[in-house]
Amino acid sequence: MNDIKKVAFLNPIMTLVTLSLAAIIMLLLFHFGNSNKQFANFIEKSFIIGYFFSIPRVTQVPFNQFHARIYMFPPIPEATAINKILIIYVPIIIILLSRVNNFIKHSAVYLITCLILGNPFLLILHLITVLSTFWSDTPDVTLRASIILAITHSFSIYLGKFNWQDLDGFMRWSGLAIAILSLIKEPGKTQYILGITYAKNAIAGIMTITAMLWLLYAINYSKKRPMALVFFVIAMMTMQFASSGGAKVVVILLITLALSTSFLKKLPFQWAFTFVLVFFAFGTWFSILAIENWLSIIDSLGKDPTLTGRTIIWPQIINAWMNKNPWLGFGYGGFWQDWRGINNPANNIMGRYWKPPNGHNGFIDVGADVGYIGLIFLVLALLKNIAMAVEYLGVNKKPEAALPLVLITFVFMRNLTESSLLVPSFEWFYFCMTSVQLSKDTIGQRLSGIPALTDKNNSRPEQVITE
Repeated sequence: MNDIKKVAFLNPIMTLVTLSLAAIIMLLLFHFGNSNKQFANFIEKSFIIGYFFSIPRVTQVPFNQFHARIYMFPPIPEATAINKILIIYVPIIIILLSRVNNFIKHSAVYLITCLILGNPFLLILHLITVLSTFWSDTPDVTLRASIILAITHSFSIYLGKFNWQDLDGFMRWSGLAIAILSLIKEPGKTQYILGITYAKNAIAGIMTITAMLWLLYAINYSKKRPMALVFFVIAMMTMQFASSGGAKVVVILLITLALSTSFLKKLPFQWAFTFVLVFFAFGTWFSILAIENWLSIIDSLGKDPTLTGRTIIWPQIINAWMNKNPWLGFGYGGFWQDWRGINNPANNIMGRYWKPPNGHNGFIDVGADVGYIGLIFLVLALLKNIAMAVEYLGVNKKPEAALPLVLITFVFMRNLTESSLLVPSFEWFYFCMTSVQLSKDTIGQRLSGIPALTDKNNSRPEQVITE
């Protein structure tokens, strides 16, 4: 790849030819994307699936350039980050200009209103990341990172034009593509595979939810069950080959929850909500305390009794956070700053055998970044999402009715031993996407005079939104 860049940019003729071809392709896509509705719909969904494919931080070219995290922090200069973002995303917006304009005219205000009324805590949390610039020791880094986070995850609002069936398809097929390409990349390897992602825990995480989504699809659609079960097995095999004990625990908990949804549907809202909270408490205990203390489980998962040193670093991070500012933290992106060397606030954080790149607990890392205030709004956003998911499960008879609750549970359980909250990760993106969709499907119907874009009216989003 580096050789190609050298040839393209050191040879003026090659550079001109490359730019000309790119311009022609973009103009053709722009023309057909703005004149042919079916083609525009195809191009739009292709870009969306590509985005879903890229957000687990795949290393596959060119999708590795789509992930926002590589532009958020040094050593990439701010000007370079801005230029790359413009080069990558502006052409996409231009190609889909008719779809974007239509969304802004007919859906944007409605969906933002639904989110403000449905889960304002999520928006406040994002606002806190921006405001933390004022108390961060590296305000330029915090401002840049918080703005990029807000912009990239505002895409979840755009996805509000689709329904749960569409979103389920985006997640299932992109996850399956990652599984297949990962197995092809490392054939015959059955332990600690990275696949086309940057780490074994990353591939294990995306395979966990991919396997669960294909299992739910097999349960809900009997005609496609054989195919779905084959894809479920592929995702489970890939997860197994990653050798992640935490992923195995999350799968067990998600399957348990899925089997409980029929029971939950029959309960009044208050009892169903209480049941889910108790399940979350049990899942927390099972994921941390049980793995830490039950040697038989530890042996079967191939892990040491402290979750590969995770529980050793947690008190160190909390102590640093408490000593800095318990209520405000270090500022967004202000704690884990390895590029600063000895000035890195996390420089003294050490595991048993390794130096961690993050806290391996999403909630602790959010606390270190934005303090008690940010952590409180994160918990409120989580509780609000749980409440809306339980309500949606109880009144909706669609096959995808359990999907929001499964996604929220996955994000929560995943972040007990990994750090993917309030960062441009696929887990946080799923959480934001779920917040928008649930707000639309619950709060949206209560807005007088505005038609709700929900699954319940059996309408496709394209039928509701005038093209």
